Amino acid sequence: MSNALNLELKGKTVLVKAEHFKEGTGPIRMYFVCEDGFGCDSFTSGTKIFGHWKSDGEKGMINGYSVEKIIE
Repeated sequence: MSNALNLELKGKTVLVKAEHFKEGTGPIRMYFVCEDGFGCDSFTSGTKIFGHWKSDGEKGMINGYSVEKIIE
């Protein structure tokens, strides 16, 4: 399992778990658009997911186990 949901994530927008961010910044809801990486698949052993942050379009990378849920 390469992501917390064990689902195909390529092309999906996901909510990233708040505990993966700095404390003291208030309630955080960070959305990430998954584009590529082994963490996008449910059948690979890698966990990196490449894509961009929905808030500002900045390219980035998250860990597949940082995904809380898919946003429809």
